[in-house]
Amino acid sequence: MKTIIHKFIVISLVTTILASSPKLLLAQQKLLGELSITKNSPEGFVTVNDERVISGRSIASPSLILTSPQASAKVSLAKTGTVLISPNSKLNLYFKNSSISMDIISGEIIIETVPNTSLNLFPP
Repeated sequence: MKTIIHKFIVISLVTTILASSPKLLLAQQKLLGELSITKNSPEGFVTVNDERVISGRSIASPSLILTSPQASAKVSLAKTGTVLISPNSKLNLYFKNSSISMDIISGEIIIETVPNTSLNLFPP
């Protein structure tokens, strides 16, 4: 009797994993950016969607990014390019496989893209 129950549990688990694997694969394909922060003083900070963050954090699209007057940030987008954000800047960043879009609220931004990347900037 135990063997039948164990086989049923194993078959149920395998079926569940196989049925959900396409969803897992699609979730993993979402493009993420990696954030690097440079502080000019201990008071420097960067926020993403109103949350203070540290270097190395992944960010998804869309993101509201704010740098304090004592910090700058770099968002590396593996398939698209790099966004350099100067101190005292604020922007909404949107990105997908071959495009970068931004609502620049304040500050200075430098964008480096790979070939065939579309770029949409919306100044204040």
